[in-house]
Parts: sequence; structure tokens; C-alpha cells
Amino acid sequence: MQNIRQSIRSIYDNYGARGLWHGTNAGILKTVPKYCTAIVIKDYMEHHVLPIIDPNVARDEDTMTGSVQYDILLRSAFKSASAGVAGGGVFKTPPV
Repeated sequence: MQNIRQSIRSIYDNYGARGLWHGTNAGILKTVPKYCTAIVIKDYMEHHVLPIIDPNVARDEDTMTGSVQYDILLRSAFKSASAGVAGGGVFKTPPV
């Protein structure tokens, strides 16, 4: 096949419309648990691990985390990294 259009046409001609969705169930079965795990980990990190940021609290200018925006960004990065490691590590798909 030289392009996506020819590939789709070939699949449709050989297997019909159902052929276009071949493998979708397996993709869903491996993806849904990974994302559910990631959401649980992000929620857990949000409420139990990372400190709560209160923008109304005065900050000490001498500290590294002097800005609320920096704290929020850092918190988000920690949550996302943890969720990615947990979701990707627990439900790792074998290489093809």
C-alpha cells in the first residue's frame, strides 16, 4: 500500500466495514484500565500526598517556591508523572 487511502480501501474490499474496526476491542481492553489507574493515582496524589496550595497565604520571597504559579505547575507535574508511571507500569503492553 502506498498511502492510507489505499490501505483503507483494501481493508474494506477484503473484510467489509467490520474490518475497519478489527482489533478495537483489544485496544480498549488494554487502554481503559491504564487510564483508570492513572486517574486514581492523580486523585490520591492530589488529596493525600502533595501539600495543598493556598494562594491567599503569604509566601516568603527567599524560598524556591515563592510563586503560587510555580507551585501549581510543580504539583501538576508530580501528579502527571506519578500517574504515567503507575498506569504505564502496571498495564504495560508488550512490544509488537
